[in-house]
Amino acid sequence: MTAAIDARWDGFLAKIRERFDELMRESTAGCAALLVQTGGDPTPVSNAWQGMRMRALDLSGKVSDSWNDKVQDMYHDAEAYDQADAAWARAEALTDEIEIRLEQIETKIFADAIRSLLGMAATEQGQLRCSQCGAELQHAVTLQSIEVSCQHCGALVTIEPGPRARMAEAMSHHLWREACWPQWLARYHADKAARHARSATLAQLQAWEQAEIEYLTGYLRERAKLLPNTAGELDKELRGRMHQFYQGLERESAWKQAGSPRRVR
Repeated sequence: MTAAIDARWDGFLAKIRERFDELMRESTAGCAALLVQTGGDPTPVSNAWQGMRMRALDLSGKVSDSWNDKVQDMYHDAEAYDQADAAWARAEALTDEIEIRLEQIETKIFADAIRSLLGMAATEQGQLRCSQCGAELQHAVTLQSIEVSCQHCGALVTIEPGPRARMAEAMSHHLWREACWPQWLARYHADKAARHARSATLAQLQAWEQAEIEYLTGYLRERAKLLPNTAGELDKELRGRMHQFYQGLERESAWKQAGSPRRVR
């Protein structure tokens, strides 16, 4: 009896995965083509992606809807409670996979868009000249207003980001996340383990804390490469972001009983 239920359920999950894979292939190719067609304008790409993302989330939602509407009851009617737990675990693994891949694909799509914009920004910035001697200013693309010394006359000149650089700045977090994807993924799993535990242990909470620190540190360092004015505030911003994280941990009994052992203060 339960073998038949398992087969139907696993077939349903396989169909959801297949449709999701097809949708993501369509999304990746479509957004890449749209980026070329629009000359690097990220707005149409963003609009197209949001529609695709909603379709993907609808697919993911069908898993829990189907389980709650009928599948769980089928297992329970057969008094196959352990099999039901295993079947739901397979469903959760799929929805987690969809969630992760959505983030990864979104990050890749918009990181590619940013790289396209940065290439155009380099062309724009290549036209900049020293206001004192008229020499070409040699400097890496920046997304912020910065002051540089002219290599020819030594004058201090302010470089303002061009239109493409400002467009890139609005989406730049995707670039930082892409560079720190392994840390993001580790944080995701640590978060999941702690949140889904009936009573999170101190070890789980500290693993989550460490993953959060490593991701944020990597993220902020990557950001400073294109936003150099933020480099001096890295430690301060890390403390600020971790303060918000720690406020959530204060609701955990294991954390409070251990005396709130913060690694970042």
